[in-house]
Amino acid sequence: MAGKFTEDSIVFFLDDKASIPVGFENAPVSATRRQRHVLMAGLDGRGLNAMDHDNIPQHLIPSVSIKLFPPKDLSESWYRGKPMIILKDAIFEASSAFRHAAELIKNFEESDAQKPIVFIGTDGGPDHNVTSIQVMLSYVAVFLELDLDYLCAVRTPPNFSVINPAERFMSTANIALMGVALARNDLGKQEKKVRSLLSKKQWRDAQAKHPETNYRQLAIDGTKDARKLLTARFESLSYKGEQVKMGYPATDDEIEACKDRVSKALGGIDFAAKIAKSQVMNEHHAKDFFDKHVKATSYAFQIKKCTDKACKYHKKVRLSKSTFDQIKWLPTPTPDGNMKYKSFDSVYGNNPSDECVPSKTGALAADENVQAKPTFPLAYTRARMIVTCTECCFPRLLYTKYALDKKEYAKLDQFFEDKLYVCGSHLESFLEVFQNPKLSCFDPVSLHYYQAGPHLSDYKDLCAKCLYCNLTRTEGKLLFCEKCCSKASQPIDPTSTESKAERRPRGRPKKN
Repeated sequence: MAGKFTEDSIVFFLDDKASIPVGFENAPVSATRRQRHVLMAGLDGRGLNAMDHDNIPQHLIPSVSIKLFPPKDLSESWYRGKPMIILKDAIFEASSAFRHAAELIKNFEESDAQKPIVFIGTDGGPDHNVTSIQVMLSYVAVFLELDLDYLCAVRTPPNFSVINPAERFMSTANIALMGVALARNDLGKQEKKVRSLLSKKQWRDAQAKHPETNYRQLAIDGTKDARKLLTARFESLSYKGEQVKMGYPATDDEIEACKDRVSKALGGIDFAAKIAKSQVMNEHHAKDFFDKHVKATSYAFQIKKCTDKACKYHKKVRLSKSTFDQIKWLPTPTPDGNMKYKSFDSVYGNNPSDECVPSKTGALAADENVQAKPTFPLAYTRARMIVTCTECCFPRLLYTKYALDKKEYAKLDQFFEDKLYVCGSHLESFLEVFQNPKLSCFDPVSLHYYQAGPHLSDYKDLCAKCLYCNLTRTEGKLLFCEKCCSKASQPIDPTSTESKAERRPRGRPKKN
């Protein structure tokens, strides 16, 4: 579709590269984690050897974007473009939907502003999942802030991130990391405050407990030399004839400005509280905006200006009327019945839907990467760890057949510091660790959480539906606040010992 409007379109492909470890003071770690002879930052170049241990708290996240102007001749390569890398601190600048939106707006060049049509392609991680309400609202912020006529954001299907040009750029970025090891700078008098912080969680907890100390600035100061070295090496690279450019990370104020822009436009959304999709859609202004300007499917999120001159949500259309009238919703790929898909021209103009999505039609082939079913019952006595979903913020349990030792707990902690958790996602790196497959985003907290939770870290007495936390715990019972009990169509029994997701049919089914 971008090729159909080449004169007015710009395409961005986004992806985060694997985080780059920054070792402790005087203990550099290889940037690619498994090297030996390296160029070190943070030790004044002394020595040639480095550690390959990767269980360390500080990492730098390179967020990569490839800016592409669609070629006029559609036969030309689409795997070209201008690459940009933004280095961010993994502890206090972790990737999120609104951080990506703020960075896209911040690094949007004046020449780009002449293009009123923007396409965004991602690999669909938690911070790019177009079905997430946070991601939807972040794209609304980009649409409104840049005064676009049309915005289309798509994600690749599972296991197809290889078709994302930003993913292909990673092999070039790896050249800059070869033979490099990074160590944290000496923080002088503040060194004692951070020396005992051995995980990202400990850094964040220290900031929460001691707000008088700016741990965020200490984390940035500690990676100053590492950033300088990586910046110089990344800027020396070129990709498809284009020089690599370094971008600027978004500040907290810029992220809050994006949220305020959306909140004011859609009727005062409170981003300080947990946001549910149903909650946003029940808001009058948000529902009105989505009904008139948005088309959302499982793999695409599209926003388009309306032709109503009195519309209060956006400015007037920038494109000519003849060009704007040609813009239709991006159609869904449609099978032609012969193991192929219909051409774009034959389906352009059709209303996009999820009718042909393989996972919804039952035509999805077996995936070897799908986690196998557990060989043991998921009893609360086998719950080992509490994790929080980044989409719905509900706590979930992880189960194993046998108890975990300290090393295994440390590996799990490191895994969830580097990768975000979403309900239903399997843990490809831990084949013996399982979650309850019956639970999905926004499902009530399970009974097992209350039965096993007090013996696990990060447990809180939460309401099973709204996560209100000032409740009195009852041994082995689900917890509900008074508000959730009063809103239920049928009265909730706070002393119930069953959760809907864990009920099992009792007795034999009746014969017809």
